[in-house]
Amino acid sequence: MKILYDYQAFDQEIGGISRYFVELVKHLNGKAECQFSTLLSNNVYLSQRDKISYKKMNSHVYNWGIKHINQMYSNIQIRRGDFDVFHATEYNDYFKKALNKPFVITIHDLIYERLLKNKYVLDRRKWQIVNADKIIVISDYTKKDLLYYYPMIDSNKVTVVHHGYTRHNCVFRKMDTKFILYVGGRSGYKNWKRFVIAVSKLLREDLSLNVICTGHPFTRLEQEFIDSLKISGQIKSVFVTDEQLLNLYYNALFFVYPSLIEGFGMPILEAFGCNCPVCLSSNSVFPEVAGAAAEYFDPYDVDSIRMSMLKLKENITLRDELAVKGEMKLREYSWEKTANQTLQIYKSLM
Repeated sequence: MKILYDYQAFDQEIGGISRYFVELVKHLNGKAECQFSTLLSNNVYLSQRDKISYKKMNSHVYNWGIKHINQMYSNIQIRRGDFDVFHATEYNDYFKKALNKPFVITIHDLIYERLLKNKYVLDRRKWQIVNADKIIVISDYTKKDLLYYYPMIDSNKVTVVHHGYTRHNCVFRKMDTKFILYVGGRSGYKNWKRFVIAVSKLLREDLSLNVICTGHPFTRLEQEFIDSLKISGQIKSVFVTDEQLLNLYYNALFFVYPSLIEGFGMPILEAFGCNCPVCLSSNSVFPEVAGAAAEYFDPYDVDSIRMSMLKLKENITLRDELAVKGEMKLREYSWEKTANQTLQIYKSLM
């Protein structure tokens, strides 16, 4: 069986969607022949690939021209038809005139429908959702959302396949810094500002406490916001490798995930894998993913966020208990399981 994945997820240099597809294909190795129709990319996970077949050139600047080249290359591959199933990796429907094979999509979340309301994106997502032969959703929460926003689709073509987790061979190094860890983007639905307001009081009360955010440097507006709270010396943003990130989880007092909406929440599993206690938003998909292995708060209530963090900060017994529960919960997730379930979906289209 031959599966063709398109270029779209690899517009991003780093991120959960591209990581999902790389892990999926890696664990399909030997079970299906997989190829990405990606000609140019500087995606971190593709550069770290293991037994993944695709054509790639490095580019340090990913611009519209390169995206256009990838789209043309992808359409050439689609027209050649040397595959059995096509798996679109993002929302663009550029392939609809060229494709004459079954196609699958993965819906990670309904953030565009709930919050972003971008008509250009929504029109193309709707075409994919209505016309896809099979739809993979990464949680029951996402499936419920999908059927709410797209009641016209047949629920029988929608299958829940959770993300997996692979343990990393990482040498953990002890750090002297006492810190709370924040991982991921800082856009509106990530709820970063409420988190910073909530944690600022803890930082001012304990000058030995810090916050480390992973990702790109703070923007000018973000830094001004931090400065206004008088905590600029205790919060920083760092761009890290996978191994550096794992060491941050291992050394953190706990990891905080305050998002208003997510489709799954891979950082939760990463934290579990490093014995890092987690402090999570009580809405969205997080209770489905983490169960009883987390401390929860109301993400719309700054005081609730602050009190949950204070509880974890002051209670080492609770942190240890959550770390053990996280280790147990992690046993439910594996990329091998994800790949096998996805393969059955592909086979059902043959």
